[in-house]
Amino acid sequence: MQLQTHPKVWSPTAFAERFAEELVRHLEAGQSVLELGVGTGVLSILSARRGAEVSALDINPDAIALADENWAAQDLPIRPDRFRHSDRFSALQDDERFDLIFSNPPVLPAIGEPDTGTRDDFEVAGDHGRLVLDAMITESGRWLAPNGRMLTIATSLQGWRESEARLNAHWHEWEVVRDVQLALTDECGPAYIAWWQAQTEADGQRRVYQQEGNPTWWHDVWFLLAKRPKANAPDAPCL
Repeated sequence: MQLQTHPKVWSPTAFAERFAEELVRHLEAGQSVLELGVGTGVLSILSARRGAEVSALDINPDAIALADENWAAQDLPIRPDRFRHSDRFSALQDDERFDLIFSNPPVLPAIGEPDTGTRDDFEVAGDHGRLVLDAMITESGRWLAPNGRMLTIATSLQGWRESEARLNAHWHEWEVVRDVQLALTDECGPAYIAWWQAQTEADGQRRVYQQEGNPTWWHDVWFLLAKRPKANAPDAPCL
């Protein structure tokens, strides 16, 4: 797949590659699917190539424009509202429903570093890096069709106990369908590593680690599939 890129939009990473492998296992032709955080559009385009009817959201206006451009280059059906500028799910209408909602969410905490004016700004997701992940866990069920499912990624960087508690509060059924260890990418610099280590000291949850004899920092990644959202589930704060 040939894609145009943009300096303020994330290009596909190891996360996206592994997410694509998992996504195709849960896609069916004719499904209505929604991606939260469209980026270059690669996962939405993949979904369309598998026969799904695609909608997508992103808070980054440059990502919306780029996804539109990449979509058009694939000779796929054009629909004016396919990609929408949105703060999480804010651009959706109350009556919209989807068979599958998926997201490869950002993970960086806001630790007081100034805006860089680069794509890295869109990897920051609230005080604990959970803003989009928590939206997926606590809000996406509202827009699922009957028998619909939610697919997303949680990482050790965000704290597993919090993810597990929110999943239990908001879903009747959920599972870890895949888990991997991934090296931290370049934007996860020393300030972030120090912050994650401090969080581990505070609550005992391992967020980053090194393997013996290797200076590379690693983290754990869990691919989550959930279905049957709970009605009237308690609100969970997005940290």
